[in-house]
Amino acid sequence: MITPLYLESKSKRPRLRVGVMIDASTVPRYVAAILTDIARSNFADAVLAIVLRAVPTADERSGGVLHDLYTRADRAMGGQLDPLALVDPSIGLADVDRLEVPPGGAGRPWLTPDVIDEIRRHELDVILRFCAARPRGEVLRVPQHGVWSYHFGADENARDGTPFFQQVVEHAPTRDVLLEVLDDEPAASLVLCRSSFGSRGNLFLAHYRR
Repeated sequence: MITPLYLESKSKRPRLRVGVMIDASTVPRYVAAILTDIARSNFADAVLAIVLRAVPTADERSGGVLHDLYTRADRAMGGQLDPLALVDPSIGLADVDRLEVPPGGAGRPWLTPDVIDEIRRHELDVILRFCAARPRGEVLRVPQHGVWSYHFGADENARDGTPFFQQVVEHAPTRDVLLEVLDDEPAASLVLCRSSFGSRGNLFLAHYRR
C-alpha cells in the first residue's frame, strides 16, 4: 500500500474514471494493492474491469519448457508474499462493472467494435493494463489519457513475458521499471516515469520482488 498522503487530493475536479484490464478473477498481489489504493483514494474510481479470457498468441507466450520450469521455481521461492502471487482483488473491484471479452487474433481487431462501444460508454479517463496480452488498436484511443502499462525491463526488451527475465539472462547491471502510455508501436509509447535499481547477482527473480 502507498502512504495515505498520496490517497487524497484537494482538487475540486471530478474523480477520475479508471478502467482495468485483467486476465481472470484473481490478480497478482501488487495489482490488488493498486486497486485497493484506488478504492481508498478521494480522486479516482475503478468503474470497469475488462476481463480478457484468452490463450496468449505465439508472440505473447514466454517460450519453452525450460522457461516454464524456471518460472515455477522462481514463484515457489517468492512464496505467498510474492508480489506476483495470485490473490482475490474483491476489495478493489467491489461494485465495479465487469466486461468479459476475448481479444482478437491475427488479422482481426484486438477488441470487437461492440466491445469498444461498451468501453466507450463508461467514459473512462484512463485504462490500466494488468493483462498478459498487449493491447493494440482502437482501445488505445478510447480513454482520454490512453492505456497505461508497466514495462519491467529496458526499453528494447519485449513488452510481454516474465518481468526482468531478459535482463537476468543478459546479465544486465540494472533492472528497469517503466510506466508508459501504450502505442501500437512499442517504440512510440510515451514513458511517464522510470525507475532503475542495481542487480543483486542472483539467478532467481524473486529476490528482486521482495
